[in-house]
Amino acid sequence: GGRAVFAARALKAFYAPQVYNETETCIPVPESLALLPQRLEELGGTALQVFPNPAGDYFLLSCDINFPGELRLYDLYGRVRKTQNLAAGKISAEKIATTELENGMYLITLRLDNGEVFNSRLLIVK
Repeated sequence: GGRAVFAARALKAFYAPQVYNETETCIPVPESLALLPQRLEELGGTALQVFPNPAGDYFLLSCDINFPGELRLYDLYGRVRKTQNLAAGKISAEKIATTELENGMYLITLRLDNGEVFNSRLLIVK
């Protein structure tokens, strides 16, 4: 019905390629770059994995990072909704609470102190 069509359009709009520049302003990306992984991004041997996805009151983060960094969750309007600092090392299942967040789509950005940035997407459904 109508709700399913609306949900499908929202998902399509969210999965459209997006990039944030140095001032964290969303800028459009050409469709030719749309072949980015949805749940796992690998750069330089480092992987960022988010599960379960969709998430309820929490999600688990798995990564192997050589530098400390900051995890940020952005809503669809580009607002920072949650931040959390992460120490360097192997993180097998860091539990991140989402109880204060509304249902919806979020962009997860992990910015390391050495300048590397990793992105993933998260759907929260409670």
